[in-house]
Amino acid sequence: MKLSRKQWIPIGILLLFIITNPSASAFKEYIGSNTYSGLKRTTNLFVCSVYKHYGSEYFGIFGNFIELKEPEIKHDTVKEYINDNTMVDTNMKDTSVHDPLGILKPKK
Repeated sequence: MKLSRKQWIPIGILLLFIITNPSASAFKEYIGSNTYSGLKRTTNLFVCSVYKHYGSEYFGIFGNFIELKEPEIKHDTVKEYINDNTMVDTNMKDTSVHDPLGILKPKK
């Protein structure tokens, strides 16, 4: 059976996807890690892959990675950040006067 040009194009595109599917070592290099600790390929579809690294999910295709899901921030982490941040003043008080009827006016 001889393949026509119309049949070779989809086959070529499919082969390109398969060849450029990023490997686990490419993902390790992408995240800048020296070990495979915390790294897991959750899905391998031969044309693309999904990787997980400490709660973050990445989609790998054509030798590139796209972050799909960032890790969830625990409430304690946010609370510690607010407590450590010097820009946040927890002792702030409302000094404005609530005067819905306009009775309280400054003395002249």
